Amino acid sequence: MKSVILREFGDISNFKVVDLIVPKCGENDLLVKLKAISINPIDFKTRRGKGVAANFELPAILGWDISGEIVEVGKNVSNFKIGDEVFGLSNFPKPANAYAEYTICNSAHMALKPKEMSHHEAAAACCAGLTAYQFLHHHAKIQKGQKILIHAAAGGVGHFAVQLAKLSGLQVYATASSKNETFLKELGVDVFIDYTVNDFRNEAKDMDIVFDGVGGEVSLQSLECIRNNGMLITLPSMYRNDSAVLENAKNKNITCIWPTAIPNVEDLNELATLIISGKIKVKISKVFLLDEIASAHAELEQGHTQGKIIISVV
Repeated sequence: MKSVILREFGDISNFKVVDLIVPKCGENDLLVKLKAISINPIDFKTRRGKGVAANFELPAILGWDISGEIVEVGKNVSNFKIGDEVFGLSNFPKPANAYAEYTICNSAHMALKPKEMSHHEAAAACCAGLTAYQFLHHHAKIQKGQKILIHAAAGGVGHFAVQLAKLSGLQVYATASSKNETFLKELGVDVFIDYTVNDFRNEAKDMDIVFDGVGGEVSLQSLECIRNNGMLITLPSMYRNDSAVLENAKNKNITCIWPTAIPNVEDLNELATLIISGKIKVKISKVFLLDEIASAHAELEQGHTQGKIIISVV
């Protein structure tokens, strides 16, 4: 099978396309022939030696977001059969070896892919969709009528978060560059803020929740927008438990969390239902082939992606 290995942590030149033997299926696993893979910031952070790189031994195969068809079922697995189409956030944050034509998946992390949902949509919904869904519903426990500010709203996680917040009846403020204004307003954003021109602190006041996909100084500044006893949810793991943010949040009793998405079949099924019903639209900005992984990483690292980048495995 064609695979993409990472020889050393660092830049995209460390990727190499190789032919490897198709892995053997364990008793509790699924062997999946991949149709689509999605990449996320955690992919390039890990490639650089950060993110969850501590979980990997080199050379390694990166990637977690998958959609494909089962070609072998472990003898202890009873809820799937050969030929089923599945999708999921496989084995995260441990290695899932997803940059390949075939991979072994933990059966407990996989959901059946509805026929109405494409493999591209399914792969896109895994890490980004789960992150938005779990952070908003499980951690923030969002409620109708609340006000939320979403940073990096046009990105992979952000565009899911905007739609999920609107579906729950929140008033959504969003930051992005001007090129994303039309896109975000089509998704339902109530107040668009061009961060390249305006200081979001002047336009977003008394927020119940800030959903921050940027981190660092943006997290610190966002505290000024949050009401007493509100919440700051920050995505980038490199800023986890930022001491300056935590110290400043004490003055307003703001809860600050840096959660991590986890594989969850119930949440995947809920996202799938929302997607096939048309209540959530999956924006796919660009599709690369498996041997173009390096170019896909370079594109994502620029930080200007609208929606998701997909790797098509053909």
